[in-house]
Amino acid sequence: SDKKMGVEADGLEGAVGFSDEERLNEDISIRLEVNLLDEETVPKGDKDLLDAYSAENLKLNAGKMLLLNISLFKVVGETETEVTNADQEITIRFILPEEYRNQDFRIARVHEGKVEILEHTYDKDTFEVTFRTDKFSTYGLVFQPAATVTVLPKTGSSPGAAGIILIAGLVLVSLGHGVMKKESENQD
Repeated sequence: SDKKMGVEADGLEGAVGFSDEERLNEDISIRLEVNLLDEETVPKGDKDLLDAYSAENLKLNAGKMLLLNISLFKVVGETETEVTNADQEITIRFILPEEYRNQDFRIARVHEGKVEILEHTYDKDTFEVTFRTDKFSTYGLVFQPAATVTVLPKTGSSPGAAGIILIAGLVLVSLGHGVMKKESENQD
């Protein structure tokens, strides 16, 4: 199968700063590396976090994932330094490998023990995935199994609306809590 992912990146120039001294070196560059990971090569802690996140937030138990290690390096002469937090976001584009096409997915980033879902675009004609990031570590493309995507209960409300209601509810609860605290302080 075709493992060529055709990775491209925009914005690398501004992602890493070089000192005046470093700029004197003729051989300075910024290198982005995207490597496919598997069960053997993925950092175990990162995989555990991705699995837990998928189960809790995406309701996927051991969902299918495409695991990537995305690294950024600052190169000055012979010295390469890995950069985990860039000065600005870069845009990364790659071609989704064949076996992962035609399924809905989310891009999850694990960085310093935290999982975040990144916004992305996907071109169904060219299979190109595009997203922006300023942090470099383990990424998982978490795929929704086809069955759960197509079978939706006909309740008249979309699943998106339920998610929004839930968020609004949480906000109200925390605001109410703050108000109650203030009242009790005033009574003292």
